[in-house]
Parts: sequence; C-alpha cells; structure tokens
Amino acid sequence: MLIKLLNMLKLKKPKFDLNLLINTLSIQTSSKDESQADEYIINRLKKLKLQYTQDFAGNIYVTKGKADLYSCIVSHKDTVHDIVEDKSVFQLGDLLFAFSEKEMKQIGIGGDDLCGVSICLNALQDLS
Repeated sequence: MLIKLLNMLKLKKPKFDLNLLINTLSIQTSSKDESQADEYIINRLKKLKLQYTQDFAGNIYVTKGKADLYSCIVSHKDTVHDIVEDKSVFQLGDLLFAFSEKEMKQIGIGGDDLCGVSICLNALQDLS
C-alpha cells in the first residue's frame, strides 16, 4: 500500500537500511528512561547535518528541506522492556532477536517502537 501511494505521488521509494534497524534496536529504553534513544537519534541527525529541536517533554522534531507541505512520520522512543547490561541483537535468517548473555535468555528487542524510530531515521537519511 505504501509503495503504491509513493508511486502515485511520484515519490522516490526509500532504501531499507538493515544496519540502521539493527543499530536502532540495539539501544535500550524504558517508559522512564529514553536517554539512550535521545543520544542515538541526535547523533544520527548531526551525522546527517539536520537541524532539530527538542521540547520540554523530550520530543525531537526534525524538518528536512523546504516545502509548502511536509509529510509527518512519528514514532515513540520508549519500550516496555527493562534495561539490561548486555543486550545484543542477532539476525537469524529474516528474524532479529535480542539476547542477554548475563541472563542467558532471549530478551525484548524493543520493536515497539524502536522499529518506528528506525523508519523515521531511514526516511530522513534516504528521502529528499
């Protein structure tokens, strides 16, 4: 559906960056601590040379380019998982999962909504 919409609007299809997704899923947040996400996002924005603002609640706003109308892509930075000392993200075929070696078990990867953060960053990185 999204690709069909992009084609209708004559917009370029974004390239999917798997490494960006894995790196984004490797950060850790909780409902009370989004500091790793803030640092990660701000560093990516600086690398892309994009201006941003952050409000009193911690929301990060980015506008890319000059236009009369802008698309809006939104995600949240917090996840429901506990922050652990040694979260590692692994790929097995088409699957990504997180594991804690210290706890010797699979842990939450933070897909809700670090996947959304990755999509936002991917769009900012790829679309003009």
